[in-house]
Amino acid sequence: MLSIRASLRDGRPAAGARLWVALGAAPDPLGSGDRYSKYRWLFADADGRARVRLPTDRLAAVRWWEEGVVPLWTPVTVHPNATTEVSLAEPVGGGVALAVTDEQGVPLPCASVSVTQPSQLEWIDVSDDGVQRLDGHTDQLGRRALSHVEPGTVGISGTWALLRGSVSVEVRNGEWTTARLVLR
Repeated sequence: MLSIRASLRDGRPAAGARLWVALGAAPDPLGSGDRYSKYRWLFADADGRARVRLPTDRLAAVRWWEEGVVPLWTPVTVHPNATTEVSLAEPVGGGVALAVTDEQGVPLPCASVSVTQPSQLEWIDVSDDGVQRLDGHTDQLGRRALSHVEPGTVGISGTWALLRGSVSVEVRNGEWTTARLVLR
């Protein structure tokens, strides 16, 4: 038996968390290079817990993979005649202080911005209090704070009128970095 407890970055239980549990030899959908032959989705209960019976003495992986949550995974081995406990705590992710400008360095207000995370999971701007920001634009000074971004190499692209551009940024868990996106 595999017992999973998922908690949000602030420590609260992740009620309804969408969890992916896999065993042995098909490609991992998040591109880790691992291969799994069978997988299934589970949904955490109100206490952030989910349970599933799996074959024993097998390597498995548990992923928390849903929009608005910094993706994470952990390998586990399910032992016979015992319950294997797994705790998934959402990492804080990293942050990017983004400035969008034209080639002369003039800030571009209301530029559209999109983020491509290493997992290819869509980044959604969700604040610490659970409020989702719906727009994908910079402010009047061409700035945008991108918080809770998945660590790794992140692609940021933008548009403003007929101008386009993209930049890659290295994001580290728990740290903020600055980036300038020049649109041409």
